[in-house]
This record gives sequence, structure tokens and C-alpha cells, in this order.
Amino acid sequence: MPSTLTPPETRRKTRFLHLLTMEFAKLVIAKPGVPPTEVVIGALTSIGRAPGNTIVLDEPHVSRHHTVIRVSEGGTYLISDLGSSNGTYLNARRVLLPERLRHRDVIKIGAVTLTFMHAASERPQAQSAGGDDYTMTGEEPRHELTVVGTGPAMEAVFRLMTKAAGSTIAVLIQGETGTGKELVARAIHAVSARGRGPFLAVNCAAMPETLLESQLFGHRRGSFTGADRDRVGLFEAATGGTLLLDEIGEMPLAMQAKLLRVLQEGEITPVGDTKPRPVDVRVLSATNRDLSIEVTQRRFREDLFYRLASFPIVLPPLRERREDIPVLVERFAAQAAHAHRKRIDGIAPEAMECLQRFDWPGNVRELQNEVQRAVVLAEHGETLAVEHLSPRLRGDPETADESEPIVGEEPAAGAQPAAQLREARAQFEARHIADVLRQQGGNVSRAAVVLGLSRMQLHRKLKEYGIR
Repeated sequence: MPSTLTPPETRRKTRFLHLLTMEFAKLVIAKPGVPPTEVVIGALTSIGRAPGNTIVLDEPHVSRHHTVIRVSEGGTYLISDLGSSNGTYLNARRVLLPERLRHRDVIKIGAVTLTFMHAASERPQAQSAGGDDYTMTGEEPRHELTVVGTGPAMEAVFRLMTKAAGSTIAVLIQGETGTGKELVARAIHAVSARGRGPFLAVNCAAMPETLLESQLFGHRRGSFTGADRDRVGLFEAATGGTLLLDEIGEMPLAMQAKLLRVLQEGEITPVGDTKPRPVDVRVLSATNRDLSIEVTQRRFREDLFYRLASFPIVLPPLRERREDIPVLVERFAAQAAHAHRKRIDGIAPEAMECLQRFDWPGNVRELQNEVQRAVVLAEHGETLAVEHLSPRLRGDPETADESEPIVGEEPAAGAQPAAQLREARAQFEARHIADVLRQQGGNVSRAAVVLGLSRMQLHRKLKEYGIR
């Protein structure tokens, strides 16, 4: 049959299978004092210090699960860092988002140098190389900005993040609480052309309308009670960089109208002033709400929605990408052990099974808090075991009464699903905070460390939920 009659999907799969079966890629591994070795790599190659990786590097500066190389659907090889402490470097540049590998690219992991060899990667791709790559112009990114993911759900997110980083388009990041929306926004900023500029974030749900307007646009001295000096707003302070409007779905309608004008005109007017000021800032937005539903219920302006949602990125909940849990657990355990100056001798398989089985309504943030708590409970040099996990993960029957809500009342039968979800999240957060506070003997400072909050943030939550 002529190739012109072959369906595009069939042609793509044929090329992909041909790449995997006929044109092998390999890594030439060079370590100080050791002769170079060659390793043929397949569709998914994991690299790290832990046994079970495809390539095990017994080096002190290599993380247990450091890097992964995988073949995309288009047939190209992509390299991703897995949140390693010391980073993965491709041609002397730190990998933050997945990057395409080309023939003779040099990968640096600790003291180990790996040269990627694959002549087929030099052939023209279906998309231009410029469309797949980005140039990191900012300062050296911290490893905390690395977005971890190895499965197909996160591969789609990475692809969108890379496109967003190479553009100035307005991006709306959507996802449940704790999925890492701000982390994604910071990563997009760090690898964009504005990476050298400031990154500022504001929680639109954390302050009343009048204060939010002053926070965003600034104010003149004497414009309201307590305004004893001129103040520069976040839009002006973020000039040349990026401003994240977190929880944009909570912004009051009156403020939405003012924000829309700023986005349309590219200028702000501080509170108490009459002269507009031009601003040069990229705006990213994040929300755990479905803004299209908010628009239909007239709680969010339709014109602002279309202005902000030009390029949506939806983050999957942790329960839909359980394959990433082991890597995240080891990363969080290493961070917590370093913060508490404690050595943790790995994670027991039974404990890891409990962590992978749990549904994590609080997503990655909840997982991080759980691992931090386990590290605090473990002794120096001990393995994280099931007994270090929270009762709800262990499924202890004697803790069944803890499942009762401790804040608010049961949602009414006619309550909206979104309201029920917010209520359930608040109840979970209050239970978790109370649980950690009890475990720390009522010590707010230690509880704040375990929860990943500042003392001031924890005090606010204690007051909000009525926890003593």
C-alpha cells in the first residue's frame, strides 16, 4: 500500500517501534579513575544510587533516584531530573524541565559524565527543534524548583510547561489543593526569558478587597487610614519578571474588573493616585476551582476568564500518578533528614506500600507533611517504618473516631459539591494540624516545622479552626 494512504497514527507508531527495535541509543559512562563503559538504553532508563535503577551509580553525590531518560511518543529521548539534591546537568546547564537529548550531548551527574550516543536523534523531527526546547536565562535554579514526574500524566504537563516557558501567553494553572501549582509557576518563570527578573506571588483569598488592591497596585501616602507612606504594589515590584495570582477564583468581583483593566491596558493606578503607571510583568494564575463553572454561576467575570485562561495547565492529583510516590517520598525524606540533622536509613517496603495505597486528598503537600512527620518520629539511623506513619495510613481500628469532623457541621443535603469539597478539605486540614500538635506535645514551633509552616501561619490556622 502506498505510504500516502497509510493513516498518520499508523505511520507514527511504525516509526516509534522502528526507533525502539532497530536504532538503539547508548550512554558512554565515564567516572574518575575507571575506564569508560557503554550501556544500551531502552524506552525508560532510570539512573541513581539505589538498587533497582537501570543504571546504578555508587557515588556519594548521586541521589537514590536521580534522573530518568525516556522515549516520548514522537520518538525523541527526554531527560528529566527527579528532584535530586545536586542536580542533573546537560551540556553544563542544570535540567529543570524535561529536555530533548541529541547525539553527543554530555550529561553530568555528580562526578559521573554520561555521553548520549544516538545518531537518529540528529534527524529532523516532526516539530522544529526550537519548538521543543527552551533557553534558561535566569540564575542557577534551586533544586526545590524541580517538578517531579515520570508517568504519562506528568509528561503531558511537562510538555505544556515547556511551551509556556518559551512564550509570553497568559497561563492558568489548575489543580486540587496541594498539587504544586505554585511550584509549576516558579519553574515556568525560572526557565523563561524573564528568569532573571523577580517572581512574586499573592494569595487572592488571604486578604480583603481593599487590602488586595493596595497589595497589587500600591498606594499613595494618606490615601486611607494607616497609609503613612507611599507603597509600591506587586505589579510594579515584579517589573521584568512574573507575578502569580494564586487562588484567583477567590478574587472579589469588583477587584476582577480592576485586574481586567490592568491586563488590557498594561498599566496600573495606585490607590489614591490619578496618574497611571506602565508595568511590564507576566501574569500567571492558579486556582483549585473550575473557573468555567464559576463563570456560569456569575461568580467570575467571563471576559477576565478568557483573558487569563489562554493557556490552561491542569495538574493531576497524586492518586492519579502513584508511580511518582516513591521518588517523592525519598526526596522529602532526604530534605527532612537534612533539616533535622538526622540520618534516615531508607524506607521499609511495608511503609512505602502504605504510602502508595493512600489516596492523599491533600496531594503532594500532604505527602510531604506525612514524610516530615515520620522523619521527626524516627530515631537517628533508623529506617522509616509503618509505626512512624499516621494512624489513618496504617488503618488502625482504634482511630476510627478520629474520622469524625472536628470543625463545622455536616454539609447540608442540598449543599453544592464545590462547597462540600471545601468543607471536607478544611476538616481534613484541621484534623491533621490537631494530630501533629498533639504528637509534638503542644509545641507550636515543632509542629510548624513538621507541617512545613511558619509559626505565624500555624497560629493563624489554629485561630481559624479554633484549635487550642
